[in-house]
Amino acid sequence: MLGIAKRIQEDGVPRKIVNTSLRCRRLILYFSCAVLLAVTVAAAAPAPPQRIAKADVKHVCMIHNKAYPNVQKPVVLNGHTYYVYCDLCKAKLTKNAPLRYAIDPISGKRVDKATAVVGVKPSGELLYFESAATFAKYAAGK
Repeated sequence: MLGIAKRIQEDGVPRKIVNTSLRCRRLILYFSCAVLLAVTVAAAAPAPPQRIAKADVKHVCMIHNKAYPNVQKPVVLNGHTYYVYCDLCKAKLTKNAPLRYAIDPISGKRVDKATAVVGVKPSGELLYFESAATFAKYAAGK
């Protein structure tokens, strides 16, 4: 650092300007570190629990796994009523039996979508629960 100051002084630039420039660089470095630390701490903070609401199954397409404002088309298979958005969804549901099931996020059990309690997250994602008790447990954040 002494060499830099000496070289600049030989070029005719006063030492006071050199010291100010170094202070500015240090301040910028400190500020950058502080911002990086703040961003890291904010990213590490736990996310607030998402609220979940019960969805009306008649407004859910069980193929797209999405809730809609209007009532969907009912499809009766093996005595269970499923709801789908369109005829293409109906064909998929009829031909592909695994599409009729989901996994309960609390119990980990396979749940028939026609008999499940359906929850919708604020993001629009649907979750299927085997009972009102597992829905309540999920909603409570447990």
